[in-house]
Amino acid sequence: MTGVEGTIASIVRRHRDGDVLVLTIDNPPVNASSAQVRQGLLDGIAELDRDPQLIGMVVIGDHGTFIAGSDLREFGGTLPAPLLPVVIAAIESSPKPVVAAIDGHALGGGFELTLGCDARIFTDRARVGLPEVSLGMVPGAGGTQRLPRLTGRARALKLIVASTRLTAREAAEVGIADAVVEPDDLLSVATSWARTGANGCCLIFHSLHLMTSSRPWRCSSPPSRRPGLRWPNRCVSCGERGLLRQPSCSGTSGRSSTGCDWGPRRPLFGTCSSPSERRARELSNGEWPSHD
Repeated sequence: MTGVEGTIASIVRRHRDGDVLVLTIDNPPVNASSAQVRQGLLDGIAELDRDPQLIGMVVIGDHGTFIAGSDLREFGGTLPAPLLPVVIAAIESSPKPVVAAIDGHALGGGFELTLGCDARIFTDRARVGLPEVSLGMVPGAGGTQRLPRLTGRARALKLIVASTRLTAREAAEVGIADAVVEPDDLLSVATSWARTGANGCCLIFHSLHLMTSSRPWRCSSPPSRRPGLRWPNRCVSCGERGLLRQPSCSGTSGRSSTGCDWGPRRPLFGTCSSPSERRARELSNGEWPSHD
């Protein structure tokens, strides 16, 4: 094991709970989504997929938090590989269930990572949200596409453009959290959910059922858009285009409805990663995307 590999292994620890692989993110103080964290997650997914003895995986954070955002030291230049959309696409493409066990904060890219998982188990002190708009950005790892499929379009747009942070109970009420448990029970409940999914009972996963539904989205009129609100308006465009015209998915499992055809991310705040998001950025502030 090289020095880099050893560092990655210490930042994203792997252990087995019987037939379930557990990835523990250990990047204090807030478990920021650094390149090493992303690579560690990708390595864990690869192990899950190639080992027939493993039937599912749990992703959990150490230090009382999940992933509280991006590593700000990576901004200002080209983001190092692997990019977060690549990690999320690998999760969605895996034929085995992946469960996010959320304690503390899962914000920004951390929340988007959980949206790519098959189920989300919360503790009562968990908090989730997409704060990008308040920072002058658009969620760039699929949050504008996946969140509406859990909560409905109108509620998702309100959460995104207002940068709202939800408590665990609020997340459960809107369909984001599949279960809310005590912190001491988080890992055991999450591994149990992973085994349940692997045994062919995925339809009991309320959020997974909504995420994989292929019903068409149509609206008679676009959500309200106000002049001068640049990033909120772009989030509206991202979400609407993604719901009405989904990008193609390169995954082989057939369970992802959100698309894996991610493009390169440019080193700019607010750069979007999926085809629908990139297209939305090309629109002028006052133009509503056509749905033909």
